[in-house]
Amino acid sequence: MKLALDFKKLTNSEFVKNVVKLSTGTAVSQLITISASPILSRLYTPKEFGNFAIYNGVLTVLVVFSTLRYELGIVIARNKRQAFSLFYLSILLSLVFFVISLPLFFLLRETIVTTFNLENFDTILKLIPLGVLLLAIYQTINYLTNRNKKYSGIALSRMLQTGLTAMVAIIYGLFSRGSIGLVLGNMLGVSASTLLLLKYNKLELVQFFKKVNPVRLKYSLKSYKDFPLYSVPSAFLDTFSSQVPIFLITKFFESSFTGYYFLAYRVLSLPMILIGMSIGQVFYQKFSETYAQGGNCIKLLLKTWSHLAFIGIIPCLVIAIWGVEVFTFVLGSNWRMAGEIARPLSIMLFFVFISSPTSTALVVYRVQHYALIDGVISLIYRPLSIYIGYLTKDLIRGLMIFAVAEIIKIIVYNLIVIIVARKKRNELKQL
Repeated sequence: MKLALDFKKLTNSEFVKNVVKLSTGTAVSQLITISASPILSRLYTPKEFGNFAIYNGVLTVLVVFSTLRYELGIVIARNKRQAFSLFYLSILLSLVFFVISLPLFFLLRETIVTTFNLENFDTILKLIPLGVLLLAIYQTINYLTNRNKKYSGIALSRMLQTGLTAMVAIIYGLFSRGSIGLVLGNMLGVSASTLLLLKYNKLELVQFFKKVNPVRLKYSLKSYKDFPLYSVPSAFLDTFSSQVPIFLITKFFESSFTGYYFLAYRVLSLPMILIGMSIGQVFYQKFSETYAQGGNCIKLLLKTWSHLAFIGIIPCLVIAIWGVEVFTFVLGSNWRMAGEIARPLSIMLFFVFISSPTSTALVVYRVQHYALIDGVISLIYRPLSIYIGYLTKDLIRGLMIFAVAEIIKIIVYNLIVIIVARKKRNELKQL
């Protein structure tokens, strides 16, 4: 009887309902992307995937500077007026960044292409500033939608994004050649997803736009200055160091190896990281609320970690043992090396899957400097691992070192989260 009541209470909780909404959208998104992967792997070569990996990596790094991370404050803002002020501030900053970066990419494109020995990359390079702008706007509206708890909209936007991305890339690949098809698919998918989320927030966006003025924007700029001061450097270090393997593999090995690494990482990330993202968005909102109300944040952390570990353990073991066979069967015989690369990555991504959704806990506690230290450490061992692989002429060995170092760092990082959570809880008890 007690178990039945506990189950009913669990299924009726707002947290679980929101996770289910996002997970449903994520599950459909995964199904679309996973279904499209065997087709895309036969339409595009490893080198073409390598070019797309470079494009995606540059986007991921630059979007950090585009909004100066002010969009992170939208969820934890004290009231709606402040939240919308941060929203419009983030959009304004992204537009300014676009105007500044556009001429720079035109001037530096030859240098970039020569440095990394890239083929057929000139057109893609010109699209990067627009790609950064589209991604920045999407992330900003996504945080606003999260604050407003419109999780159905977020779920639908993910399905639309992955569906359109895959469809455009496949159609282009059927009638033409080149990695530009992957880039265009990505850009159109992000654009359509953004428009859908704007529709979900349309009334409030219009309402609060009338109240936005330079004074409010300046107030938001100052009140949340810890985000550009701490979150931008830490996010840059984290994202740049996460993309370093792609940049260095392109530099030190054949460009096809970049494609192998990218597709292996992408396929492994889809069934694991995207579920974590769904839980992570709800966790961020719930953790912020629990902390504000003086609730038990440590219990929420431990429960989230244990549930994620239960979900991720089986897929991790399957790839770690039979990665080569799985990738060869699904993607084709040309992608055997991707299966070799996937084996050490699967164990690492299992720990990322557990930890990533709860990484926003330090943002809620406003102690982002720990994340900055984490980023500095990552920037040391990630490129060093790939460089060791280059010196030993063994990329797999370098990736194994990379995976072990990443796991150790994640364990230490989460111990810090627990220590900070206990300290904050003790401080609240003393008030």
